[in-house]
Amino acid sequence: VEVLEKICAALPSRPQLEFALAKAYLSASRSAKAAAALDSVLTLAPEFSEAGLLRAQIHLQEGKSADALILLEAIHKREPGSAVARDLLIRAYRDAGRNDDAIALLREKAAGDDKAPAPRVELGQLLGSQGKLDEARSIFEGALETFPDNLAAVANLAALDIRQGKPDAALKRIEDFIAANPASSDAYALKANVELSLKNTQAAEKSLGKALELKADNAQAHGLLLQLKSGPGQENEALAVLERYLNLFPEDPQAALQRGYLLQQLGRNEEARDAFTALIQAK
Repeated sequence: VEVLEKICAALPSRPQLEFALAKAYLSASRSAKAAAALDSVLTLAPEFSEAGLLRAQIHLQEGKSADALILLEAIHKREPGSAVARDLLIRAYRDAGRNDDAIALLREKAAGDDKAPAPRVELGQLLGSQGKLDEARSIFEGALETFPDNLAAVANLAALDIRQGKPDAALKRIEDFIAANPASSDAYALKANVELSLKNTQAAEKSLGKALELKADNAQAHGLLLQLKSGPGQENEALAVLERYLNLFPEDPQAALQRGYLLQQLGRNEEARDAFTALIQAK
């Protein structure tokens, strides 16, 4: 950073140099300095798209979607083929509550990318959030026809089934996916999530056991199992789940904090104090 600052001071009004300095500031987590440098670049070269994209990202991180939109709409108009600009513009539209504009761009993205399910899934999710359930279902079903191994499409269809009062259809859909993909730990975790929502705790525990048998470090399955064991009188079982999780993910501060609280609830105060002390020292 210091070297680039000196070069920019010696050679002012050079957009490429100031852009390099802005990226260096970002690498050093100095976003305010990066933003100022990018503003300078864009004053010198308003159509410098890379700088505009980076500045728009900072605006979005700061919650300033209106400022991001000014830059992104101009870039998208100049460079309609830029996937980065389009994706950031979709995000900015969504952040600004301009969901119809986001949907229109997502339709273009989904139509132009027949090799990845993610754009269709995102489009279906946004349509669903707008209450357009039948259209969302059609999008998810189309994604699943093209990508039959895509669990995200199955999960979203199952969520729609439940939302529309069809829990049995949701479970059947997931079970069919599992039959075709018996080694999918995530599918068993999804099945357990639906079973938990239906208060079928015995079935959920069995599904979670299978999920963890297939993939011991399935964080979602551990989280659901902890949720299952969170009732009164289950503190020891919850603690055992947490400790298994922490053996796999020792850097998770929320899980470590929860372990401390459980130890406290069990009257194991010295161990709880040690757990909280370790957390403080880790910070």
